[in-house]
Amino acid sequence: MKSNYTDYKVSNRNTIGLFILISVILLYPDSIQGFLIYIPQLIVGLAAMYSMIKVPIVKPVKYFLYFALYMTIMNFILSIMNSSGGMLDILTSSLRLYYPFLGLIIGCWFRKKIKPESFLNVLVFFLALQFAVSFLQINNDGFRIWSYTLYRPSNLEYYLRAFSWATGRRAIGTVANPNLLGMLIVVLNSSILILSELHTKKRFYKIISVLCTIASLYVCLYTQSRTALLIWVSATALIVYWKFPQKGIVKVFYLCISVIGGVLLLSYLQDRISREISFSALDSRFNIWSLRVSQMFEKARYENFFASILGVGFTTARRFGTFDNSYVKYFVAGGVIGLLAFIGTILSAAKTFFKRASQDIWRRLGLVIMFVWLLGSMVAEYQEMFKLSIMSFIILGYAMYSIKPMKNTAEKNG
Repeated sequence: MKSNYTDYKVSNRNTIGLFILISVILLYPDSIQGFLIYIPQLIVGLAAMYSMIKVPIVKPVKYFLYFALYMTIMNFILSIMNSSGGMLDILTSSLRLYYPFLGLIIGCWFRKKIKPESFLNVLVFFLALQFAVSFLQINNDGFRIWSYTLYRPSNLEYYLRAFSWATGRRAIGTVANPNLLGMLIVVLNSSILILSELHTKKRFYKIISVLCTIASLYVCLYTQSRTALLIWVSATALIVYWKFPQKGIVKVFYLCISVIGGVLLLSYLQDRISREISFSALDSRFNIWSLRVSQMFEKARYENFFASILGVGFTTARRFGTFDNSYVKYFVAGGVIGLLAFIGTILSAAKTFFKRASQDIWRRLGLVIMFVWLLGSMVAEYQEMFKLSIMSFIILGYAMYSIKPMKNTAEKNG
């Protein structure tokens, strides 16, 4: 009895630790200035260092570290060659490359210390919190001004005035960006839908899952993010498909039902937002991607062939401006080699989750987070967005260390 009580206290303490960590990640104000703005990154870095002492780094996680180290080394070499800032500037910009690795190793440690039910409860709380903040931002002028001042201080007047336009009424939650908020909500809701199957109070958590799905859809609608809505519909349809029988012709039938249902739902949601969901909406992004590649060749102080192979360095690429695409950015920053190294991290993680996904909750969780990450990376610099990236990879790491081969390897190395 004493041992069980001690384990219960330790589990509760770790759950509180996770709650505090996510609170720092998601709720820390963007209006803070100076060195204090890096407090969340510092805390996450310390948590990751502690996790590395306690949890062995398995092979898929190592690939993310190797990718970050390679890009950092090449960033120093190429950014200095291209005269793109001092050593400190190059170092600080390179730290963004480590966000996925930090999230993964923290998620791995929490899997060892926190039960899935407790992890699920924390995710439900923060989805509910983002819903409440978004709801008040849309419907309460005073709260909108206060929260936008806290989380979107740059161009504050512009964003507040935008609420008088049909396309300007966009919730930002505590993430400061409507598109990133939408993708974060999809990550949280998808995780909740999958993990709720593990909870002992199944009937209660079915109700919670329905409420979370409704809340997440509301937030996605009021971010007016076409990307978030597309991913929400796709991820939800995928999760529903996984819940059906997976044998023979029945599997094909339910796949068709899920696809048709997703298309009809997306068509319905199109009428609920003020932005068109179509491929033509990507035209502006195609122009940005083309411009960034052209800037790479113009900036490089070496032959175009070497620029395409090696890139111009991560710091140099960041100086060009927004990319709205991780794949293009890693090509510009690291050339073909950098892009292939990034793809290597994807393949390594996918290999972990891809077998028997429909029969394994942890594989499903890993795949759906990867699905959001990879699609989101096509229209955003997903891995560099601190709040979205760290949360996504904490959940991915939690799923990764829950799979038996990974778990056995970790225990053996530990």
